[in-house]
Amino acid sequence: MWNDVFERKWEKRPGVKQEEMDAFLQTWNVALSMQELQEIRARQKNPFPKLSPFYEQYTPMVEC
Repeated sequence: MWNDVFERKWEKRPGVKQEEMDAFLQTWNVALSMQELQEIRARQKNPFPKLSPFYEQYTPMVEC
């Protein structure tokens, strides 16, 4: 059936291993360390030019 719908046959690959899924689910929402927060903050720059009315409204996404 799908050969009639798609012009190209795509390669099927095995899914994630259960151990990898368990590890991901236990760690995906762990709080960032202070070092990670500082690195993120250091990279954030005001994207608006100084003459823009939005320049003064900009605040970094991560406050440390």
